[in-house]
Amino acid sequence: MYGAGARVFAVWAYVIARMRPDRECGAQVELNARMVAATLGEPVEEVERVIEGLCEPDPNSRSQEQEGRRLIRMGQFSYQVVNGAKYMAIRSSEERREYNRQAKRKERALERIKEEEAVQEEVREKMNPGWREQLEGHKKIVKERKVKGSSKKVVGGAAELPPGY
Repeated sequence: MYGAGARVFAVWAYVIARMRPDRECGAQVELNARMVAATLGEPVEEVERVIEGLCEPDPNSRSQEQEGRRLIRMGQFSYQVVNGAKYMAIRSSEERREYNRQAKRKERALERIKEEEAVQEEVREKMNPGWREQLEGHKKIVKERKVKGSSKKVVGGAAELPPGY
C-alpha cells in the first residue's frame, strides 16, 4: 500500500475501524461505496476503484496470504478482511495494556492515600494520645441518643471530637 495515495489509506482506515469478528473468515466488514464515499467526502467512483484495488492481488504486500489481497468480496457489500483477525488481536492487546496501566495508576494512588492516612493517624496519636477512645466514647453517646428515640439532631457534637479529626 506504500505510495497508494490518501484515498486508499482513508478507505483502509474505515475498513479497520468498522471490521467485526467472523467465525468463518476471521473478520468481515460491510462496505457500501456510496456510504463510504459520503463518510469520507470522496467521489463514489473513486471509492469503488479503491475497494476493487484492495481486492486485487498485490505482489508487493508484506503478507502474501491470499496473494497479498487485503479484501475478498463475500456478498454485495460484505468483504472478508484478510488479516483482520491479526489486526483485532493487536488492538485487543493494546486495549488490555492500557487497561492494566490505568489499573496500576489507581493502585499506586490508593497506596499513596493509605500511606498518607497512616502518617496522619500517627501524628494524631502523638498530638493527642487516647483520641481513639475519645472518638469511640462520642460514637457511643450518639448511638445511645438514637436508640432512645431522640428526634433532635446533635448540634455541635463535632466539638466533642478530638482536635484534628
